[in-house]
Amino acid sequence: MAYNNNPNQTPKRKQVSYNQYEQKPLEEMEKKLMKVYHCGYSQLMKTLVREKAEMLSKTSIWNG
Repeated sequence: MAYNNNPNQTPKRKQVSYNQYEQKPLEEMEKKLMKVYHCGYSQLMKTLVREKAEMLSKTSIWNG
């Protein structure tokens, strides 16, 4: 995977929206996962996306 090492480029940011019913349980799950993975929110999201992509890449869902 290629990483951009250009210090002049600002990182992209994405917001996550929660409805009133899912906010508290999801935030609790995020906190627990951050403890398990020993990382912050941003790194957690990247890690989980990579793990899910690797898992799905072995299936017909990923390859269409």
